Amino acid sequence: MSVRKASLTFRVPQMTIVRYEKSPTAQKIGRKTKLDTTEEALLVDMLIAFGNSGFPMNKHDLRSFVDEISFGKGIGTFFSEEWHRRCMRDNEKQISLRMGSNVDRKKAREWTPECAEDWISLLAKLESEGYLSDPAARINFDE
Repeated sequence: MSVRKASLTFRVPQMTIVRYEKSPTAQKIGRKTKLDTTEEALLVDMLIAFGNSGFPMNKHDLRSFVDEISFGKGIGTFFSEEWHRRCMRDNEKQISLRMGSNVDRKKAREWTPECAEDWISLLAKLESEGYLSDPAARINFDE
């Protein structure tokens, strides 16, 4: 059967049949990825480990880490926002974008160095008065 007749019979583009005749195994179309599949799998495992430890990597840290890997390999390319989106999309069953804390962003912006110094001075005052060293003076609010 000719390529044209097979194309009409099975309603498949002719180039698909020609490519299949050259190589019957399916191949990805497009350029090769910078990181191979084992490196991406190790990267996903590392992201899962960081997330389980309570300190998940944010987008900026992940891209910086992957840039360091690429410079170490001699690739020297910068990984873009598109790479991050593709990585998250391809591994969406295993990883997701997480926040490192459950603090509201508005409250986090309000936390200034002056507020931190006031909090530390309050703790120092309570320590000097003996409230923090005496276990009977502590109150457990969750019971």
